[in-house]
Amino acid sequence: MKLLLLRPLLLLQLFLLLLLLLLLLLLLLLQLLLLLLLLLLLQLLPLLLLLLLLLLLLLLLLLLLLLLLLLLLLLLLLLLLLLLLLLLLLLRLLIILPLLLLLLLLLLLLLQQLQ
Repeated sequence: MKLLLLRPLLLLQLFLLLLLLLLLLLLLLLQLLLLLLLLLLLQLLPLLLLLLLLLLLLLLLLLLLLLLLLLLLLLLLLLLLLLLLLLLLLLRLLIILPLLLLLLLLLLLLLQQLQ
């Protein structure tokens, strides 16, 4: 049972790590974009090459957004898994509790019979 509880936590840690990595990549792309704009302002880069690099950056940005969407989907799946796990625990409690009450009732009846 502990393993079932630990697995979603590990998945959550993995998700957060991937999200952090994604944000770092996004910041790197933003830096590259700013560098390209600076080079354009200084006119050190031909316009055609700059457009090509911008297109490449946009494609990378699109890829990162897709990855972010995938990570959000993973988080949703993880939350559903946690919810399912909680429901299973609740179901287990609902099964055990009436049995314990029945056992207690039987013990009380037995004690009453002994007196």
